[in-house]
Amino acid sequence: MPPLVVALYGVHLLTFAYNCLLMPIFERILMPLLIVACLWPQCPLWPTCNQVLGWFEAGLGWLGTLPGYWQFGALPWVAGIILLVLVLRAVVVGRWRLVLVTTAAMYASVNLHPYWRVTMIDVGQGDSILIEAPWKRATVLIDTGGRAFGTTSSPPAKRVTLNYLAARGLTHIDMLVLTHPDADHVGDAAVITHGIRVRRMVTTPMSAGDELITGARSTVGPPLPR
Repeated sequence: MPPLVVALYGVHLLTFAYNCLLMPIFERILMPLLIVACLWPQCPLWPTCNQVLGWFEAGLGWLGTLPGYWQFGALPWVAGIILLVLVLRAVVVGRWRLVLVTTAAMYASVNLHPYWRVTMIDVGQGDSILIEAPWKRATVLIDTGGRAFGTTSSPPAKRVTLNYLAARGLTHIDMLVLTHPDADHVGDAAVITHGIRVRRMVTTPMSAGDELITGARSTVGPPLPR
């Protein structure tokens, strides 16, 4: 778990438990079968084994679609190593209290802050400003940046903004404010609303009908004010 949290800012508890349950099967059955497969590649049982592996993978993918993802936030690699050592020690000695206390303390240090935060997100041409209230009471994102110089498969809103929100341990945005329908300010609004839950989107009456904004409306809770 600690390496996953450090690399991906979170872990899906269901898929994590599923992998733990499958680990003995892989160690005691599948890995020996792999050695046999290398020595006897023409064995007629391999298509069936491959189908079973496909079922395991499909089950893992299905669990990943269910609720249960724990958005931990950006854990420094030093803290990740400390937590990993504690987990390995707990596996050996069977004492998990220190692991649980340390995990809770690290989660609190990453996610709980008693002051306001204002972050200017680098989206290239255009603006994107994140405002966080103390103790995660509210989160407001003003503008998203966009495709001012053409389309790309990895826009800044996806490559930078969504990753930063995950690193901050944020699972939703309380309000997305779109100031005006210029592509370099709101062009990637749909990228944001499809990548993270947005509770409310606010814009001006003159901008509400613009295609850049209406394209992001479908995944937002209440309708746009008019």
